[in-house]
Amino acid sequence: MPTDTQPQGDRVLLTTVQAVLEGKATVEKLLEVVEQSRQSMADSLADFKSSYEGLGPEGREACASLVETAEQLFAIMAQAIDMIARYAESADPNDLRVGLSQVDRASFQINMLSLDFRNKALAAEGPTEIPQLNLLIKFHEAYQKDPKANFEPLREAVQFERVEALKALDALDKEPDISEVASMKAAFDEHLRCMNRLANALDEKKAFQIDKELHQSRQTFGRIKELMPVVQMALRGHGPTAYPDINMIIKLARDVEEQRVSESILVDALETVAESFGETREKIASISGEGDSALLKEELERAQQAFDMMEEAIDEFDEFFEGRMVHVLRSAATKIEQAAVEMEAAYKGVLKVADREGKTPCVKCGHYNPIERQICESCGAPLPVKAGTARSTFETSEGPARQATGGGEPFVTTNLFKVYQAVNAIDAGEITPDEFTEVLNWFENLVEVNYNNAPEPDEEGGEAAEALEEMFVNGVEEIRKGIACLRDYLESGLQAQLQNGVREIDQGARKLATIADATRPGQAAEAGPAGE
Repeated sequence: MPTDTQPQGDRVLLTTVQAVLEGKATVEKLLEVVEQSRQSMADSLADFKSSYEGLGPEGREACASLVETAEQLFAIMAQAIDMIARYAESADPNDLRVGLSQVDRASFQINMLSLDFRNKALAAEGPTEIPQLNLLIKFHEAYQKDPKANFEPLREAVQFERVEALKALDALDKEPDISEVASMKAAFDEHLRCMNRLANALDEKKAFQIDKELHQSRQTFGRIKELMPVVQMALRGHGPTAYPDINMIIKLARDVEEQRVSESILVDALETVAESFGETREKIASISGEGDSALLKEELERAQQAFDMMEEAIDEFDEFFEGRMVHVLRSAATKIEQAAVEMEAAYKGVLKVADREGKTPCVKCGHYNPIERQICESCGAPLPVKAGTARSTFETSEGPARQATGGGEPFVTTNLFKVYQAVNAIDAGEITPDEFTEVLNWFENLVEVNYNNAPEPDEEGGEAAEALEEMFVNGVEEIRKGIACLRDYLESGLQAQLQNGVREIDQGARKLATIADATRPGQAAEAGPAGE
């Protein structure tokens, strides 16, 4: 099985080249190591082809495409070694540096290819879909035929699996404390116990116990395989940033560095991130306008700087894919994490400034209220009067600010109070998203029923009737927008969505109350969607 097909002399070659560049090794020593590397490379390619020819029909079919790739990689390695050897005549350090980079890159790719070859061959030849389990079964069958000659391969395979289980448990200890991780830890713990019992049975030459534990390992291997995609998806949203896709890239970068996964998975993940953050950058840029305050401009500039850092990180990932330099991969992963953290902070800053500009802060609770309010919409305390207050950068209303009915008091009815109670409760975590959605559905249905059952406008009412009809339509539309904002909160988790939703509903309800007062003098406006 091709677990060791990669050149064994490449690390010595890389070390020697670096020593020559630093003046710590002679050209003669370099040429000696070059010849050793050429022989090691030839032996490794021969071993690779021999391993392929030794596979059964299923294995050869699964790995056929890898043979051609291996030949190409070894050819690249040979060219790089020739370039390093050329230094003896040219004395050009660039020959060493370029050759060093190409050897390092080809060696990395050969390592990944060897791992892929091994797993595909083992999985194809069965009897299961789990490569390492198939290897244990294969070694056990050989052990049964000749226990003395085949003891060590089986013992080493079991020991390898024990070490891998310990590594997995150590890695899982560093993951978030969620149920999926706990299940995986239990699975690896049971697997480790099984491998320990199997190792003891081998040492004691207990054939029955060996068979029993090997049979048990089918279940432990299968349980781990079953849980793996579940845990990966659960951990996707956990990490050092607020962005699940970025967290996944950071983890994939580490896995690629440690040669646990193919780099193609990382490439696909980066393409997804580049596309999504490109759209986000356009949205942030569209916020900017000529009337922006200095504070808002500062936050927008901060966001753009974060996007610039994100692009630099993606460029460094591309550089890694070309040169395979591990330090470049580490730098890219660090930079994309920093960019995501800065981006989240800047985005929150933009929303915060956008929501507060031109508003009146409550002295009691600190909540920022629309400029037209005299009573805090959060705690009900009187608001200070602000003379000559500028309009908000994000003000969307047209014309003079609307005043609350009843001399500036907040417009609250029984129906609105139920909605606002639900808003406060979901913000405080006192109700579930489903309970909040139930209230929104109830209120939305109430709005639509009243809208559909509204009387036809009086055709003889002239301009006044048309104005009331337009106000009615606009009021209902604002309430609809408010409900949509409240629903968006369940996806974004941004408190600004709740505040915007309450503001839209409040403005729409005031319009409907004004219409009710105008059409039914002397009666309270409690019959519409904002009332009882």
